Amino acid sequence: MSEAKIWILERGAKNVLLACGNPGAYSVVGPLVAALKEDALCETIIVLTSGFSNNAFAEQFGKDFVLVAGHKLVLADLLDLAGRKCIDIVFGTLNAFNSPDGVVLFGGKSVLGAKKIFLVLESWGQRFNPIFAPNKKRMDEINGIFVNDELAKAIFVESCGFPEEKIFATGTPNLDSLDVAKADSHRKMARNEWGVSEGDIVILYIGGISSELRDWYGAREYLDEISFRILTDEVQSIALHFPEKNFVLVLRPHPRDLQREAKRALIRSAGVSKNLIFKSGGPPFTINDAAYGADVICGIISTENFLAPLRGRKAIFLGLKGKNMGWETLEEVYGKPGIEAIAKISPDVKIADSPESLEDILADFVTRPRTKPRLAPDFKSAKKILDMALAQAQ
Repeated sequence: MSEAKIWILERGAKNVLLACGNPGAYSVVGPLVAALKEDALCETIIVLTSGFSNNAFAEQFGKDFVLVAGHKLVLADLLDLAGRKCIDIVFGTLNAFNSPDGVVLFGGKSVLGAKKIFLVLESWGQRFNPIFAPNKKRMDEINGIFVNDELAKAIFVESCGFPEEKIFATGTPNLDSLDVAKADSHRKMARNEWGVSEGDIVILYIGGISSELRDWYGAREYLDEISFRILTDEVQSIALHFPEKNFVLVLRPHPRDLQREAKRALIRSAGVSKNLIFKSGGPPFTINDAAYGADVICGIISTENFLAPLRGRKAIFLGLKGKNMGWETLEEVYGKPGIEAIAKISPDVKIADSPESLEDILADFVTRPRTKPRLAPDFKSAKKILDMALAQAQ
């Protein structure tokens, strides 16, 4: 908590506290703060940030908010604010380990005296989240949970038994950020930078972090690297089977992945077909650039696999069977009912459970046309979430 910061904007009729740490959490909290600023009912907005969110919040909202500088311990400042301001609503996420999220979610009522607490889940799998797992018995503090869709709702109900009537499939600000209205411009920019034509087949790999997959879900050592190598082999095979098509395999490593250079080394060591090239999808490309530039998105448990059909893209979960491989990781993250539900999302979302099935899925996908995004260009969840939460706090 020593690196956390408190920001405050005082005005209106309701007092709202939000907390965020890593990029996923900020993708939820940032749009909620923007919506709160426009809401006449909101008096004081208090935002507890840490890690990535410190700079992100300062850049986006720093000119409007005052940075609280009081005690050395940020929790003491938060307690002071709670003593002076009756906190009506708390918004938190489960997206960061060892961050303020757990404090406001599971101590918001007992410690800070908050009236209502809401959890916003920007992803789909939460079975063994490192914040959620040790706090399951304190879930009764939470008044409502906002999730992306009915699948996310089903996974959460299966994992914790939280009352269905308190889980709202509103979508989350993570969906708001897909920028569907500018999908074509993102695609054109990425493909121009990669030097590939519109007719070329671009397959994007969204990397994970093997050490976290191992520590959190019991996955085998170097699972992400192994899965990427298998994908590389199968893409090469597909390129040989379709010599009339050009293929591009794009790697977007996780920004915190210490093994990202090892993945790039795998590419450099791979035998290259005449109609297959490799490109980078990391910075300066945004995730929207890389995802819209692609035709097929692959990963083990990446949220981007779920977002793919909303973007109008195809997706493959690398759920390769074997001891502590991708299939068992999927079971740990989403549960067996979740895996069954994933298989029913869309014909454009598949789970590859072997190298052979991966090749078959790729062969099917490259012969089918790209579909239109399923998400409306003007989709916005932040205002919907805010209205529902404020209504409960009346």
